[in-house]
Amino acid sequence: MKSWWRQTVRLYIAYHNLRTRYSDVLEVFKNWKSFYGSYRNRKTDTEFVEKIADNTQNALESYDSKNLEKLDKLIEKNSWIAYYSGCRAELDLWIDFERELVPVLDIFDFILSADINFEDGSIKFERNSFFKFNCFFSRYFTILNNKIFVRNDYIDSNYGLKKKKLLRDLKNEFLEFIEALEIYFYEFVEKASDVHPISQISKIEPDYIISFNYTHTEKYYGIDNVHHIHGVIRDNLDRGINNMVLGVNDYDNKDFIYFVKYFQRIQKHCGVDYKYFINEPCIFKSSDEFDKEYNDYELYIYGHSLDETDKDVLKFAIGDFDDENKFQMKARKVVIYYYDQQDFELKVINLITLFGRDIVEKNMDDNKIIFIKIDNNID
Repeated sequence: MKSWWRQTVRLYIAYHNLRTRYSDVLEVFKNWKSFYGSYRNRKTDTEFVEKIADNTQNALESYDSKNLEKLDKLIEKNSWIAYYSGCRAELDLWIDFERELVPVLDIFDFILSADINFEDGSIKFERNSFFKFNCFFSRYFTILNNKIFVRNDYIDSNYGLKKKKLLRDLKNEFLEFIEALEIYFYEFVEKASDVHPISQISKIEPDYIISFNYTHTEKYYGIDNVHHIHGVIRDNLDRGINNMVLGVNDYDNKDFIYFVKYFQRIQKHCGVDYKYFINEPCIFKSSDEFDKEYNDYELYIYGHSLDETDKDVLKFAIGDFDDENKFQMKARKVVIYYYDQQDFELKVINLITLFGRDIVEKNMDDNKIIFIKIDNNID
């Protein structure tokens, strides 16, 4: 029998009033021309900078002109940035971003499987929802009169659609989009924000942190045992390789696997340290053995929506169904922090989506799943 010490694991996207919501990113991208034009002329719009930086003067002095120049080129030409900046969906949280990625994959999936007229590259369709992509992905196709006209670059008059080239270009543009996000976090979040530890987080004193953040918020708590499960921005953008993970939880057509998070975690060498943090509780034995050997850690979830887009990690950390379809609670206790009543309701709904009503109700009644309102008092 192995002996385990009791440990505390924190699974989180911690809230420090940082401008890391997707709506914050869009604020910069949408106002980029005005901001960058003023910046180059050294007449920076301080009113706009105040929206994106806590310390305006420090932000203006710290911007790396080379990074801003690169971001300018990416924003100007990237189809994905054009799409997310221009689509009318309510993009506030990162899960909103991920959901809006699916219909883009759907239209390209449709193009790959459809019958193409080799002469003009046209594809007939009946989905009105396709029209909204017309002006954002014009590099690949245009839409007119219920027909998709694939660009000549992706059509071979003898063999039809150049599938590999289309997928390669779409993937490379997506990687450039992620690169633009890294520059945003590096220049407009890490440099421009004054961060103070939150007392409520400090009091948890976790042994390990499983972070979904791209930023280094854990450094404000002096915690070294951290796994950035979706990657982390580099300390120096001129060194190393971008390892940020961004995509959907899964997609049926594996031609689009580069847009799937679990593949990106492998591809970008993000590792599976989070599994070792929680003593590999994926191994189920009998209920008695499970309780004795594996069920001896507390899990604190701070800032994560519990959306099913991260269900593989959430189920691994919280609990899952065994081979006999019996639910096994992996953590001894799960404490979930929420911002307000609306956030509380959303998290309960997402838990029910993941595990079902009966499981959620039973574990809440047994005080194995506990909700606590967030207190943003700082140390």
